[in-house]
Order: sequence, then C-alpha cells, then structure tokens
Amino acid sequence: MQLDRLKGALFGSAIGDALGGTTEFMSEEQIKKDYGTVDEIIGGGKWHLEAGETTDDIFMMLSVARGIVANPIEPVQKIADQFLHWLNSEPKNVGLTVHCSLAYFKHGEPLERAAKMAHDDIGTENVGNGSLMRTLPVSLAYRNYSKMIEVSNAQSEITHPEQLASEACALYNSVVYDMLEKNLALKEALVHRLTGTRYERSLSEEPGELPGGCVLKTFHWVTYVLMKETNFSSVVETLANKGENANATAAIAGGLSGLETGYSGLPGKFTDKILIHEELDSMSSDLFNIRAGN
Repeated sequence: MQLDRLKGALFGSAIGDALGGTTEFMSEEQIKKDYGTVDEIIGGGKWHLEAGETTDDIFMMLSVARGIVANPIEPVQKIADQFLHWLNSEPKNVGLTVHCSLAYFKHGEPLERAAKMAHDDIGTENVGNGSLMRTLPVSLAYRNYSKMIEVSNAQSEITHPEQLASEACALYNSVVYDMLEKNLALKEALVHRLTGTRYERSLSEEPGELPGGCVLKTFHWVTYVLMKETNFSSVVETLANKGENANATAAIAGGLSGLETGYSGLPGKFTDKILIHEELDSMSSDLFNIRAGN
C-alpha cells in the first residue's frame, strides 16, 4: 500500500510536469485561445516537448532521488554530482538560479560558496522555486523527521541558499511526513503544517498574484489549488491551465495529490503517456526500500 503511494507521488509529479510543460510561460487567455482546456498530455509548448516528455523539474527531482539512493546517510555530495551530470547532458531548459549555481560548482567552487556566488549575481528580489520542485524524494525516503529536514535543507542550499527556499521545502516535506507517518489526509496535513506560516491565507484565499517562478507565489498557488480541488485530475489540470510557471506548480501539487491518490488511482490516460515510466517505477521501489530500512 505504501509503495503504491510513493509511486503515486513520483508519477503525480511527472504528470503535472508533462501537462504543465505544454502551457509554461503562457497566459490563461492564450491557453484558452490555443488549446481550449489542456486535459490531456499532448507535449509541444515552448520546449517542443514530445507527448509524455518531462522537463528540468522532474530530471532534478530524479537527481535528488538518485543521490539519496547512492548514499542515504550522507547524500548531499551525491545529489550535487547528479545535478552536474544532468547539466552536462545539455538539457532543453535549466532555471537561471540552478544554472548559475551549478556553473560555479562545475568550475571548482565548493558547494556552499557556489550557491552564494550565484545568489549575489542574481539578487534576492525573487527567490526561485527550483529547490521546491525537486524536494519530494527527501520525504519519501526518510522516516526520521530530523534527518528528513536536514536533507531537505541541504538539497535546497546546493542551489538556493535563501532561507525562504529551504523553508518552503521543509514545509512541503513536512506535509508528506504527516501523510505517511501520521496518516493525515492531504488537506488535514496542509492545515496542520501551514497554519501560522506565511502561506496560511492560501488555505482559503486565492492568491492575488500569477503563479510565476518565485517560490512564494508557487507555494501559495499549490496550497490554494490543493485545498480547493477534490481529485488528482482537477489539481493538475487547474494548474496547467493557469499557465505561467505551470509545469512547476502542477508538478509540485501533483506530487502531493498523487501521494494521497496512489499510483493505482491515477488516470491511465496520464500514467500511460509518461515516457520515463520504467525509471519512475524503479525509483519508487528504491525509495521505498530506503524508507523501510530507516
């Protein structure tokens, strides 16, 4: 049962990303004009995706997972190495903050210094969502809460040294923890973890800003849609049709909704389209085995 949920989380994130990849950087109005409503995985978009192809969001998520599998006790260096391996593969898209941090690391700067140098280059006005969109495997792998938060913060700080980014990752992973370890429903876990935080208002109020690449805007929209919608399809489709940073918002929300739904409950019209099906299936088992052993 728990393996089905872990698999649902990884596939849910990939489905959200594949749906939102079509509409990334588009406005709601342009989406309606060009597609009507996006409720199938069709590819295309800015990155000319093949139907079922995923973006940098999922490849970075898998990099985190591979790093944890390679060394569950001290995974940070392995995660960073996986990021570099991915960057060297010349992916279609790499976020600005991630690219800048990894470029410094690639050229010999220590991890912590590389992220801070990128931070100084880019500025702090809008803290990106790049570490939030990849953080899910941390809470799928670790049952010990302190260890989970330690790795959550560390993986975020590889590219995003800002406290705002680490905080969002920790809150997100804490929601997963409550769902898996305390058997809370998704909405209950969101209320439990976000009440009293900067994201509390989004438990009941639609965010006033568009769902762009800033981690604040992203997590506000993810929270609002997860609280408002009642099933997996409506969660990922709603965020995909919002456009802007649609692949990230739909992937982040899809991970949580997929965890609650479980792989067996996800629509076949989505799961059958995902091109990296075998890798996600295998990684689900690897993370489950790590979780069972700690």
